[in-house]
Amino acid sequence: MRFNKSLLLVVILFALLGIAVIDGSSLLFAKWQLSDFGDAAAFDGAIAYGSGKNLESAKTAAQSTLDDRQSGATVTKVSVDARTGEITFIFKKDANALFIDKLDWTKEWAQLTSVKTLPVPKT
Repeated sequence: MRFNKSLLLVVILFALLGIAVIDGSSLLFAKWQLSDFGDAAAFDGAIAYGSGKNLESAKTAAQSTLDDRQSGATVTKVSVDARTGEITFIFKKDANALFIDKLDWTKEWAQLTSVKTLPVPKT
């Protein structure tokens, strides 16, 4: 039987396409999950900040919510806009993928960020 290079090329291309679809889906799911969990964490953090006006307690409350949901995300920054009275949370998470998070030149694509801004609840 003769070796068919074009068939081999098609098989390799389909394999690479499959990996790209799986990694892309993994990144999209992780981004959606970070956004969803970030909403809940930001809400809990805003409530904590509203009751004590302490940024550290807001960050701790938000991180506790993320940890309870086993999201793998972290709260990297919390700030309050004195002008508008809104509190902003920045969340980060490393997505698990087949290859994207393993290669040096694509590793940053797997580092996801979500920013949530909410009004501080009145207590």
